[in-house]
Amino acid sequence: MRRRTLILVATMAGLLALLGAGAAAFRLNRSGRPQERAIALVSPSPSPSPSVAPTVSPSPSPSPSPKPKPSPSRRPTVYAAPWTGPAQPSATCGTKGARVVRFRIQVDRGLPTTPERFTQDVLSILCDRRSWIASGQVRFRYDPKGSLLIGLRTQEHKNSICYPYTGYGSCQVPGQVVINAERWFGGSKFVNLTVSDYRRLVINHEVGHTIGQRHRGCPKEGAPAPVMMQQSLGLTTEGRTCRANPWPLSYELSSVP
Repeated sequence: MRRRTLILVATMAGLLALLGAGAAAFRLNRSGRPQERAIALVSPSPSPSPSVAPTVSPSPSPSPSPKPKPSPSRRPTVYAAPWTGPAQPSATCGTKGARVVRFRIQVDRGLPTTPERFTQDVLSILCDRRSWIASGQVRFRYDPKGSLLIGLRTQEHKNSICYPYTGYGSCQVPGQVVINAERWFGGSKFVNLTVSDYRRLVINHEVGHTIGQRHRGCPKEGAPAPVMMQQSLGLTTEGRTCRANPWPLSYELSSVP
């Protein structure tokens, strides 16, 4: 009996020992697994790579525009005072009752003529019965105080007055007829006229502008050229070629106001 009791006690002790060991193992497992899970849950996420700001190339600063250099002031050419015409006015030529154009004369110094001679040359043209006085609408008179200036000019002086119409011919500007001395003394290579007839042409043409006449073209092949045609530059208009002529034609005379 006693032996059974000892065996039973030993058996119970062994069972208790086994149960204690199992409980200890269970406790270790319970404390370990959650810890591993917690560590896994709170393991830090990889820190993001720092964003790199894009490099902005500085826009080139605009180079300053160069300041324009002031152009040197152009001083007008100063010409010697021209010779003036005679002190005494002339008689008036033309039809009585017609309006009178009073002109005065200037001649640039250094030209091979005198103001008196040039005045007489101009009067001999304007007072010819074939000139504009044939219209019956206009008369002419030399007057040292006249409002219309007729000047015989050097090429350079003529260019400065007529600008931008420089070069070969003569011109008319408000209040002034400008005769190119090179043409006055040499005529024109473009028109078959003597120097005397060329002078008649240029005076009638330029003075014609002062009484309201405009440029005309050649009306038909072989016809005399209108005096208001620019004959100094040629005698052909749109394939029609006229004959040189220094005097106003009848239809030009009839157009004088």
